[in-house]
Amino acid sequence: MLEIIALYFILKETGKLAHEKGYSALRWKVNMVLAWIFGEFTGVFLVQMFYPGQLWMMLVIGLSMAYLSYLLLKQYWLNLPDKHEEDDQ
Repeated sequence: MLEIIALYFILKETGKLAHEKGYSALRWKVNMVLAWIFGEFTGVFLVQMFYPGQLWMMLVIGLSMAYLSYLLLKQYWLNLPDKHEEDDQ
């Protein structure tokens, strides 16, 4: 449940950032959800591969990898040029 609440606030911030930059908020939100799920499953898979049966470690590493995917995407999006600036040129 905590993960869903965190994802809600992250998606809210992602939509605001997309709107400020002039990009499609829906597309960025879908990309964020997919990256979140991919990061979480990657973390869970790595823990299951090296430490089978460690449920708490899977939860912590999975959520950490999901948050890391958010941070990486956010950094990428912050480095994108604004669409508003491209239209002026």
